[in-house]
Amino acid sequence: MSVQLKKFVAARRRRLRDAMARQSLDALVVVDPADVSYLTGFGGEDSVLVLTPRRQRLVTDARFPEQIKQECPTLPFYLRQGAMSEAVATVLAPMRAKTRQPWRIGIEADHVSVSHYRAYRRAIGKELHHIKPLVAPLRQCKDDYELRQLRKAVKLAQEGMQALHRWAQLGMTERQLAGRLEYEMASRGSTEAAFPTIAAVGPHAAQAHAIPARHRWRAHQPILFDWGATVNGYRSDLTRCYVAGTIRPTFAEAYQWVLEAQLAAINKVTPGVPLCEVDDAARKVLRRSPWPLYGHGTGHGIGLQVHEAPAVSARSQQPCQEGMVITIEPGIYVPGRFGIRIEDDVLVTANGAKVLSTLGKGLASVTLDAAMRADNDRPA
Repeated sequence: MSVQLKKFVAARRRRLRDAMARQSLDALVVVDPADVSYLTGFGGEDSVLVLTPRRQRLVTDARFPEQIKQECPTLPFYLRQGAMSEAVATVLAPMRAKTRQPWRIGIEADHVSVSHYRAYRRAIGKELHHIKPLVAPLRQCKDDYELRQLRKAVKLAQEGMQALHRWAQLGMTERQLAGRLEYEMASRGSTEAAFPTIAAVGPHAAQAHAIPARHRWRAHQPILFDWGATVNGYRSDLTRCYVAGTIRPTFAEAYQWVLEAQLAAINKVTPGVPLCEVDDAARKVLRRSPWPLYGHGTGHGIGLQVHEAPAVSARSQQPCQEGMVITIEPGIYVPGRFGIRIEDDVLVTANGAKVLSTLGKGLASVTLDAAMRADNDRPA
């Protein structure tokens, strides 16, 4: 762990301990992997962080000691032999023994199943309580370290797409194009795709989360890409549509409506503005159009997870806050014809929205090189 990251991790734990104090918690059992990573810098799985006002200890297993030493060398850890719940109880026991007062121990309800909660309760005792999320609200506003990683992830995603443009050929399948895009990002430093890449041709793009298949990209046919890169655990999420050849007038008209809707939502992003109003700004544009409204939210938070709080939806009364990074991604989906979505990663600043992605999205940027050759015309 770099000295700089160590400083940010320590600051995150201090903020969490302040939140614990407000909830009168003597300890917190952190089970969500992204929350554990946020609070420690550890990127492994199947590990739980036990946090008290003065101490922290990672409960993990024999797969991860070397990784812990590399990523967070000063973090104390305990290697479990059996069930995680029993190991967490073992770690808590000496901490609780130092006081005669009953403890109040929290575990976030959003991240444990009923059966897992019961197992923890049996092992730890009645001092364990379900609580509302404490870590997720802290993660919504990114610190400087996180913003650097997110910017790098956006950059790698964009460079991967630009490289794909130079390689892609008409006649290739969605699977080939999606796989190549992930390869191009990986070759530039992405540790993994931020999520399974979507490449959807023509009518297939009417499925908002289409799974790449054997559909082949043909001349004058639109294709939708939804993709992202990962840098030090932080993920980007972009969507663009392209056509190799002539853009049909109906598609062009619908595309302009989506672009106007996206720009309206981005322009609404300002500290203090409720996220439901950002969502509504996009929908107001599309309500004037002849096209159907999209059924998903207008966006979501992004960071260590590709979908995290806050939600940009009609139900979200939460205000925009400086430091949030959200996606803005309205769309139009017409079954049997086409799907259009335009998505950017947007930072909330004191002065409004800062779009982190720079890929073109005007209608002129949709048209790719009309000289792209079909597979059988490719040079040997």
